[in-house]
Amino acid sequence: MELLGKDTVEGRPAYKLAVTLSTGVVRHLYLDAETFLEAKVDGTRRLRRQDRKVEMFYRDYRPVEASWCPTWSRRRWRGADRRRNGDREVELNPALDDALFAPPS
Repeated sequence: MELLGKDTVEGRPAYKLAVTLSTGVVRHLYLDAETFLEAKVDGTRRLRRQDRKVEMFYRDYRPVEASWCPTWSRRRWRGADRRRNGDREVELNPALDDALFAPPS
């Protein structure tokens, strides 16, 4: 991990980090300069058999148990918004019925 300096994400100051994965792939992580929570992650991902630059934006963090989780996110690739998730409820480790994992009949 390497600190690359400061940048701006959606009008807010952020620290820009370069994160090198064990595969050698580099992703950029932007931490909000005030809260130190993830504001954006970008890098190259394989989508539809092609490497594409993808950006993920996160905001509206809310406390969930002992953590902070974004309740709004947006994915962008090819310069256009592709998916938005907003105002969702986050629950950590919910009880799940074992039937959910049974093979289809």
